[in-house]
Formats: sequence, C-alpha cells, structure tokens
Amino acid sequence: VCKNDLQNTRILATESGRMAESTAATLQQLAARQQAISALRAQASTPRPNSVFTVRFDYGSTRVTIPGEMSAALIDEARQAPLVVLKGRTDGATDSPVESRIARERAAAVRDYLVNAGVEAARIRATYQPAGDHAADNTAMHGRALNRRVEIEVYRTAPVAVGVAAAMAGSSNPAQP
Repeated sequence: VCKNDLQNTRILATESGRMAESTAATLQQLAARQQAISALRAQASTPRPNSVFTVRFDYGSTRVTIPGEMSAALIDEARQAPLVVLKGRTDGATDSPVESRIARERAAAVRDYLVNAGVEAARIRATYQPAGDHAADNTAMHGRALNRRVEIEVYRTAPVAVGVAAAMAGSSNPAQP
C-alpha cells in the first residue's frame, strides 16, 4: 500500500509540474497579448495629424491632374475626414477679375473631382486667393509654376466654433456685476 501511495504521489507531482509549466506559458502568452492590445489602443488614441496635398496647374488652366498614388491617398483621407478645405491660388502679381476667376475655378474643379470620387460635398469648403501667398519666387518661371496650385487641407477632427458669447462668459469682466 505504501509503495502504491508513493507511486501515486510521484505521478501527481509530475502532473502538477507539467500543469504549472503549461500555466506559466499561458500566462506569458496572455501578457504578450495584453501588451499588444495596449500598444494598439495607444496608437488608436493618438490622433493622426492633418494632411495637406497640393495640386499643380498649367498656366491659365483649371484642368485637374493628380498622380495615381497621390490621388488614392487624397481620396481615402478625404472620404474619412470631417472637413476638407480647398485653397485656390494663382501666380498673379495683382488682384484682377481674371486671376480671381481662375483661382475660384481651380478650387471648384478640385471640389468637383473629390465629389465625383465619393467625398461628401457638405464637408468640403473652397476658398481662393488670386494674388499673393506665393509658395515660391514668383519672378522665376519655376516659382510661378509652383504658385499655380490648389492646396487641399484634410482635417482629422472638425474644428470647434467658439462663439463670442461663450468666449466672453469664460473670461472675467470686472465691468459686469
């Protein structure tokens, strides 16, 4: 009887050792998974920055041509963004009706391009500036080519409008009782 009890105790000890090793391995795997999940959550919680894309135009042109890779990235980001701001520009030195029309039509052409690609029109805002705000030296041909553009700002989060009344309520005004 003692020999049998001793043998059973040895078997139980061996099984307990194996179970302990298995449990330790499982705990290590769980810890590794928890770290991976924490890292993914940290990545998801850190906001991605806003993006700016630039579309160039030929002299006097409003025809939109965007290279394939840039187009795919732009459309993907713009579809997910709550706000897309387009800023039409020209290489004009002075503000004139012709420069205004070209800058406005460039911004409208890019807006139409995005809407046709599936971006919701209600989330797109277009502005234009016919002269000034040059990205490069406007006296050189290369610089003027860089200035004929539409800048596309893709916002990851919608801007929050702060009303004047809300801003005033937050400040202390000694004139008010």
